[in-house]
Amino acid sequence: MNNEILIDEQNIIEQYLFNVFEVIVSTLETKLQRIENLDRAVEHLMRRVEALDSRITDNIDKTDSVISKLRSLDSKLVKPLGPLVDNKLDMRLVSLDQKVSDIDNKLNSLKNQLDSNFLASDDINAEASEKKPVSLSTVDISKILNGELEALRGSTTNLDRKLQFHINVVSESLVRC
Repeated sequence: MNNEILIDEQNIIEQYLFNVFEVIVSTLETKLQRIENLDRAVEHLMRRVEALDSRITDNIDKTDSVISKLRSLDSKLVKPLGPLVDNKLDMRLVSLDQKVSDIDNKLNSLKNQLDSNFLASDDINAEASEKKPVSLSTVDISKILNGELEALRGSTTNLDRKLQFHINVVSESLVRC
């Protein structure tokens, strides 16, 4: 009987150790699963961080490119004009000033003539202040003339219809009377 009790105690101890071992293994499996899940989450976050880092690098490169282009434009805008450009501008300003002075003199002369009631017919000449030659080829002139003729024909036809309508109205009213 002592032997049986020892065997029973030994079985109980073995069963207890087996249960403890199962609990430890189950707990370790759960912990290992959680570690694997965390590892996958960290890998996913690392991929996202790498993608964001790549996008930030691209944005920095684009920003640097834009800044360099802006600096280039700024230097072109701030760069002093060459003496040739200044000379041309000065010449154009002098020419413009001369034209304005000529117009002012003519206006003063006309004002004086109007004030004294003396205005020669040759003094007033209606023409453009700057004449620009207009050159058209014969094909262009033909097209323009044909267009004008077609417009004239259309207007004449329309006028003829309206006149015919009024003639008919007047004829009918004369017949009724």
